[in-house]
Amino acid sequence: MNDAANPHEEATGFFARFTTRAATMLGNPAVFIIAICALIAWAVSGPCMKFSDTWQLITNTGTTIVTFLMVFIIQKSQNRDSMAMNLKLEAIMCELRITNARFYDAEEEDQKTLVQETVDLRHAVTARDESLAANHHNAERPKLRQKPIPRARQDH
Repeated sequence: MNDAANPHEEATGFFARFTTRAATMLGNPAVFIIAICALIAWAVSGPCMKFSDTWQLITNTGTTIVTFLMVFIIQKSQNRDSMAMNLKLEAIMCELRITNARFYDAEEEDQKTLVQETVDLRHAVTARDESLAANHHNAERPKLRQKPIPRARQDH
């Protein structure tokens, strides 16, 4: 067996670490303030450069590159978050011993099916809750034996 690391795994690990750090850093309020400052600089630079073709080319190229790269960073972050959420939900389902396969395979369903299953599940839960409430209300409750409340002594 080869002890050398798989280049694909190294690249994937690097990309995951990079996107995690980038998403954390870019979500920082300081970066938002820097972006506002860049927006103000852009707005001021337009009239100063007489909205020249060079100014427009630099602006369009810069925004296109940033947008292009941000798509990958955001998508990777969302994929990781989605996988983490699914892992947590599956752990909860295992702990609660939920064995219905349709819940485990829900991400494979189309939007229409998911909406219908959500509606069906909500109806089932509502019906169950109403049944439990009716049974609880109609059930004879054992009467609790109450101890008399001691009266406070009043020494005159």
